[in-house]
Amino acid sequence: MGYEELIRDLEREAGRKKEAVLTAAREEARQIIADAMQQCDRLEQEFQDTIARDLEHERVRLLNRARREARMKLAEVKSELVRNVFARLEEKLKAVAAGKRYPSVLERLVNETRPEWPPGEIILRADSKTLPLLKPLIESRAARYEPMEGTAGREDPCGGFELSDPAGRVTILNTFRSRLDKARPDLRVEMNRLLFEGTPAR
Repeated sequence: MGYEELIRDLEREAGRKKEAVLTAAREEARQIIADAMQQCDRLEQEFQDTIARDLEHERVRLLNRARREARMKLAEVKSELVRNVFARLEEKLKAVAAGKRYPSVLERLVNETRPEWPPGEIILRADSKTLPLLKPLIESRAARYEPMEGTAGREDPCGGFELSDPAGRVTILNTFRSRLDKARPDLRVEMNRLLFEGTPAR
């Protein structure tokens, strides 16, 4: 084989090797690109899933916060409404204490407590309007009459009276306000049934 033929063989061999290397490089590049595309698709899906989870978490967080605020607002409205109802009831009691029927109502309050009166002298406390009305109702019992102060040193205009023995061992409280306070728990239950029954819990 001559020198020129050897050169041609080497060139052909080099060409075949070059083509094989290029083919392998092209295949490797295609595989790298395919892997990169798959990785991009996977990352994009993970990103979308993360965004969806974050959005769902935020939606739930905002919804829960809105529900908490709605419950708090509803509780405030209920509390204010109950306060207003009791305020109206107190105004009604004041109207009774200032009305024409008050002496007969007071007589009933006195009579229903008579079995509980202590023996001997009794002390009766009431507002300045009620004290004169009490005296004819007590009959022949030895009694002292004293003013009964409400809050801030002022009279309670709701009516009724307080009775005790001189030592304060027996005390009977039969004022309109005390009766209202005693009835408050049952009234609250009834108000809740009438005003809020069927209110959806949120």
